[in-house]
Amino acid sequence: MGDSLLLGMRYHPDTLDSPATPNSVSNGENIHQYERIEAALARELVGRLVVGAAGVISGIKPASLVNYVPHVLESYGIHPRAARAAEREAIRCCARNLDHFGLRLIVLDRRGGRVVLFIYRPCALNQVLAHSDVRSLLTVTGYDIRSLDTVVSTLRQRMASYYGADSHRVASFPHEVGLLLGYPAEDVRGFMAGKKESCRGPWKAYGDVKAAQTRFRYITNCERHCRERFAAGESFAELLAHPSAMRIPSLSYNYNIL
Repeated sequence: MGDSLLLGMRYHPDTLDSPATPNSVSNGENIHQYERIEAALARELVGRLVVGAAGVISGIKPASLVNYVPHVLESYGIHPRAARAAEREAIRCCARNLDHFGLRLIVLDRRGGRVVLFIYRPCALNQVLAHSDVRSLLTVTGYDIRSLDTVVSTLRQRMASYYGADSHRVASFPHEVGLLLGYPAEDVRGFMAGKKESCRGPWKAYGDVKAAQTRFRYITNCERHCRERFAAGESFAELLAHPSAMRIPSLSYNYNIL
């Protein structure tokens, strides 16, 4: 998959809603068929990231978990092995391009046609990990906090264990991942302890209601603005090159990434 194809991807009616429908293909159009599959995969993956990781793209969140199922491949009826290869190549291409903009994209788990993606800004996550309350809670929950790489590696192991569990081996979801997604340590700790939340938004908050609601409102507005920019015609590259978030004092962590 070409880099220009993915970075130049713009809004299409199917991008944010449903997979594309393939055109009919004659016997002599195999190459064109492959190009159409590439384009459809790129459109679907970019659309899923804009929907599920708008906060990271905007620069307001350090990381996001994104569930990705390449439905478009089912529409083309290609061989499962070829479909898996196409999906892996699309993700590799996307990761390579995101790296140019200071973001990372990795696969945490791949199972049953579903891929769990982790997209993050290393500089932002390093600032999160610099907070003693975050490091303390990660240490208590068994994370290797020597570096960002070791933290992400531990997360990958936890997610693989959770999604790989069956009726004979139960594994709980690693809720401490909320710390890496930018949730305040107070909120993550409160949720894991089963406390009564003070209010709800993108996550459950356990501290000051006014501060939490301000934070929720700002994050929601930034994510909406990112999606609106994409729907208005800006390319994926333009969203990445010009994040729309602004730093405000009410956020628990200001990442200095813009």
